[in-house]
Amino acid sequence: MNEKVFNQRYIVKKMLSSQDDYFLWIGEDKQNQLPVCIKEFNKKSPNIPMAAKEFARECSLVQKLAKMNSENLVKIYFIDPQNFYYVMEYVQGQNVQDYIDGRNKIPEAKCIDIVLKIAHVLSRIYDEFKIIHRNIEPKHVLLRQSDFEPKLTGLGIIKAQDSMNLTMVNQVKGTFFYLAPELIYADSDSEREYSVQSDIYGLGLTFYFMLAGSPLFEKPEEIIQFVQNGKLPNKFKDFPNRAIAKVIFQMIDKDILKRICDYEDLLQILQDLQKTLGYPPTKVEISAAIPASVPVSQEKLYWEKNMQEVNTLKKTVNDLIKSLKDIKETTLNLESINPKSTSPATSKDAQSKEKNYQEVQLLKRDVNNLIKVVRDLKERVAQLETISSQNLS
Repeated sequence: MNEKVFNQRYIVKKMLSSQDDYFLWIGEDKQNQLPVCIKEFNKKSPNIPMAAKEFARECSLVQKLAKMNSENLVKIYFIDPQNFYYVMEYVQGQNVQDYIDGRNKIPEAKCIDIVLKIAHVLSRIYDEFKIIHRNIEPKHVLLRQSDFEPKLTGLGIIKAQDSMNLTMVNQVKGTFFYLAPELIYADSDSEREYSVQSDIYGLGLTFYFMLAGSPLFEKPEEIIQFVQNGKLPNKFKDFPNRAIAKVIFQMIDKDILKRICDYEDLLQILQDLQKTLGYPPTKVEISAAIPASVPVSQEKLYWEKNMQEVNTLKKTVNDLIKSLKDIKETTLNLESINPKSTSPATSKDAQSKEKNYQEVQLLKRDVNNLIKVVRDLKERVAQLETISSQNLS
């Protein structure tokens, strides 16, 4: 059986998941032997061509996220939109849903830390790219096995706020029990206005789930009752930590006008909560550095390689020009000590000096010609550099 390999680098080891529209593979990077996750569009999808458009949109948005270097976002290693797949970090661990369902508990301080870190990465995604996740829930928060660091995933459902809506009518993006009330009200997906606040709502319910060990809403009628009159299940009243309960309620308020309106406010509220409860403050990233080694598309990979070669050539040409200047200077010094004789070369010594003079003149001519050629070469390298820079910007 032939090995399935992507980009001549990522070897498929086993299938992780198979859906109508895509496959998820666990693979290995041949260059560093690290595990990776590969998402590949199913070209036999029953939903073509709509599914193909959705996957192309997904690749476009994921390509933007590949520029982020965040510990709390699943890293993107390679994207090939033409062949409908991308390669991302494989996180060894469990998602919050599976971890809690396995009767595990997450300490209160760690729950706040997780929510704060996920809120921060969502803030960066929105501030830098105007991207809304649209499906924040426990199964899309991974907990890395080695250090319990949270990783946001579920990238296939993200959407740029100003992008064209390609979703099918009445196709709700997001799990029903974590969908904000204003989205449930809408008659169709085209009328649903996904927002920062709808993501904050899902994060609030995820916060509750981590602390309580079970979802706030477990029956459809509980959701309907909440949407209609704002009544929460009785178990919310019994939530032991009232300070945390107050923050969760601010995150999931039925009235979007009363709900926490942006990530800046949410982060401040969570940081204040840590102080109130005496928990150590969460350290979040400040800068948005771009990892230079991560290729994001075949086209960009081409221009990056092109620029690397151009820079190497530029350095070589500059070194050559410097060396030629030294050669020219030495040639002129030779010319100064070997002037053209004004008297006939009758003696053997005079004939040798004349011959030496002629050789110096030939050398001088060749050096000047070579300098001219290298200067032309430098101009061509500069043109290549301009073309590469324009295509990388």
